[in-house]
Amino acid sequence: MKRRSFLTGAAAGLGAALLPDVSGPVRATSAPANGMFEDIGQISAGNHQLPTVIATGGEALTIVAQSRYPVTSPDVNVDKGAADIVTFRSVDGGRTWSSGGNVHDAGGQAGECGYATVVTMIGGTLVALYTAGPQNWEPSDLVLHQRASDDGGQTWGDVSFPAVTSDHVNGLPTNGGKGFTLPTGRVVVPGRACLLYSDDDGRTWTATPEFAETVETKAQPARREGMTTLVPWRTRDRVGRMGRVRVTNQYKYRGTVTHDFGGENNIGFVRYDDRTLLMTVSRDSQLYIRRSVDEGRTWANEKLITSSAPSARYSDIAVTDDGTIVVAYMSNHRVVANAAPLHVVRFDLDWLTR
Repeated sequence: MKRRSFLTGAAAGLGAALLPDVSGPVRATSAPANGMFEDIGQISAGNHQLPTVIATGGEALTIVAQSRYPVTSPDVNVDKGAADIVTFRSVDGGRTWSSGGNVHDAGGQAGECGYATVVTMIGGTLVALYTAGPQNWEPSDLVLHQRASDDGGQTWGDVSFPAVTSDHVNGLPTNGGKGFTLPTGRVVVPGRACLLYSDDDGRTWTATPEFAETVETKAQPARREGMTTLVPWRTRDRVGRMGRVRVTNQYKYRGTVTHDFGGENNIGFVRYDDRTLLMTVSRDSQLYIRRSVDEGRTWANEKLITSSAPSARYSDIAVTDDGTIVVAYMSNHRVVANAAPLHVVRFDLDWLTR
């Protein structure tokens, strides 16, 4: 079974109780004996924040990020100033990047704040959920927006404003991340201290109760647990925490695993295959990747991947169909309104595990 069927839940005949077995992506036969690592370097100007990277099929990838305007007023929080939401696209496994279509136009430096994009594949369509609100917004000011792309983020359809059923103000997308589709067809995306899910292909959403300590969460399906989601979140105390959340109509929080993945800024998180999870985490302004083969209970094979950037902050991970691991991250060289250039590195599992 192909890896993409596992990630989208689109394969025929899958039951609700189990995620399917997968052998993992096909390894590239030309990889060096010690694995492949390539520093692609800086791919954007210095005004970006909160990158999310998603594989959209084959070697194609899309990065979605904020593009922030300068904040000139001392009364405006630099994280809540005017910002567009833009995309970058690669069709060669992350080797080269070009600008894609804008997801949200804030209207200039005096405009609104486009914020907190999460993305997911629903069938073969790339869907972006994000919020927009006035500068210096409060959570209650933010309005959920949604757009879909049939060409991997090159162009985007009309904006919709799906309803969210939530008993708390944080029932909204979080600061960058990816969703997935369970075998039942339920779509799950990371939310602010919660999860959001949809049973109608994204036309409406429901928020779980809050369970995380911070609004910066990521999410991936748990192995062979059907409707259970693994949700790590950012911590500043060098102690990592990951919740296990049963995402059914009878929501159930299944406990927290505490370990040492830390996280000074929002982490990257992706499932490589049925057995392997990958995580990027910044520590002392450097970026590291590590893997887990026991559903996030322990992490090993940590390697430094900051590479040509002097330091790093926010990051995210995607895996193409041939097994190439692509990490997009924001350097710590802040240029505009707490934003900075985006960088990319790419490598394979052999490099990480040797």
